[in-house]
Amino acid sequence: MLGVGSQVLNLPTLVYKVRVATGNRWGSATFDSVSITLVGLKGESPKQLLDKTGKDFIPGAVDDYEILSDRHLGPLLLIRLHKEPYQFFPEDPWFCDFVQLTDPDGQIFHFPCYQWIEGYQDLELREGTGEII
Repeated sequence: MLGVGSQVLNLPTLVYKVRVATGNRWGSATFDSVSITLVGLKGESPKQLLDKTGKDFIPGAVDDYEILSDRHLGPLLLIRLHKEPYQFFPEDPWFCDFVQLTDPDGQIFHFPCYQWIEGYQDLELREGTGEII
């Protein structure tokens, strides 16, 4: 809701579905906080924490999240994964296999990663296909 003068405007809330796959290698999990920013042709979402009840990003896990937006971002160009400290836990590496996004129109976008994310950093992934050879 957005207040303008004495009027209250109800802006539409659009849902982007996010699926994140953690590698199944030993040590692939992380206790660090992971957030995401969606970047499309028509704009960028604010950074949003990927967090559910329980442990996220355990080895072999495929976790689903919803990202809410007040506008359609257009065709998705890239995503930013933000790996940051979580409370008092020490930094640990995380192996991200891929991120898959479904936009509010049902179009699916694939963001292959297949790499270790070390330390606290932001990683940009472009939409495309990828495979381990």
